[in-house]
Amino acid sequence: MRAELSVGSETEIWETAVMQERSQSLYSPVANPFLQQTHISAWRWARAILLGTVLVPMRVACLAFLFILLWPVVVLSTFGLPAQRVEPTKSWRKNLMKPVLTFLFQVAIFFWGFMVKVKGKKATRDEAHIFVTAPHSTFFDAIACVEAGLPSVVSASQNVQVPIGGKLLLLTDPVLVTREDPDSRKNTRNEILKRVTSGRKWPQILIFPEGIKMVS
Repeated sequence: MRAELSVGSETEIWETAVMQERSQSLYSPVANPFLQQTHISAWRWARAILLGTVLVPMRVACLAFLFILLWPVVVLSTFGLPAQRVEPTKSWRKNLMKPVLTFLFQVAIFFWGFMVKVKGKKATRDEAHIFVTAPHSTFFDAIACVEAGLPSVVSASQNVQVPIGGKLLLLTDPVLVTREDPDSRKNTRNEILKRVTSGRKWPQILIFPEGIKMVS
């Protein structure tokens, strides 16, 4: 019995030592990457509260003004445009409205609190008819679309009904997918191939491969 107790106590001591070693970094000057200890000082809390009470109302007011300004611009840009496109958008909508909307949405992104920095240079339409963007993550997709110059996107047809966003989607000559249609994959693939090989001035097509698998 004493031998068993002795062995058991030694095992517990050894396990405790191992756990203590695991909780520490391999090198004492390096922080343990598996532990997260965040300490926010009183000054940082005070600064966050003070700036929040000033910046949040200012951002909300600026965003409200921008969306009030965007609504007539987007409606004018998409007036008379059908949901299912058989030819590219006319040049006046593309050359006049797209730069204006791109600038306004970039300002809106700034007021949302995002400082976007683009590294490298995006390929032109002549260099690449299709380009891929990742990751596919909720409203952050809009930032990629705006910074890419509002290209065509593969999107669900019900997104056209979204206020402002749906009108903006129509302006990009989208490839709309009807999820209830059993032939949606085939139709989407054929539409993309038609635009790429037609030789007409269709805009680039932006695809999020992590989205719903509608193209095979």
